Amino acid sequence: MRHLYLAATGQNRGKTTVSLGVLDGFRRRGLSTGFIKPVGQRTIDADGVPADEDAVLIAGALPLLKPGGVLFASTNSANWPPEEFLAAIESAVCKGGRQIIRRHYVPQPPDFPISRAQPAQLKTVWLKIA
Repeated sequence: MRHLYLAATGQNRGKTTVSLGVLDGFRRRGLSTGFIKPVGQRTIDADGVPADEDAVLIAGALPLLKPGGVLFASTNSANWPPEEFLAAIESAVCKGGRQIIRRHYVPQPPDFPISRAQPAQLKTVWLKIA
C-alpha cells in the first residue's frame, strides 16, 4: 500500500482541486483510492441538522472506498487534541456504516519544525476500511 500526502505553504492554494484530479487519475487506473480533506472545525447544515463539515465529507467519501481501501485524515488545528480528532474521524466512519480494520496514527513528523512559539499540532491518521 502506498500513500500520497499533498501539502502547500498555506490555505487556498489548490490542494483540494489537485487532490481530486489525482484521485480521479488513480480511480481510472483501477486503483483502490480514498480522499479526505484535512479535517477542520466548521459546522454546516446537513439536511436541516448542524453537522461537522468534515464528518459530512467523510460520509460522502466512504461509498467511494472499496472494501480494504484506505481513508486518510489530517489536521493541524492546535485546539483539537489528538484523542478528540481520532474520535471524530472514527465516529464518522461508524456512522457511515463502515468498519475500521486497521488504524495508523502519526503525530507531527520530525521534519516539521517545532518551537515554543509554534508547538507540534499536526495529527494524521490512515484508516483501512472494511
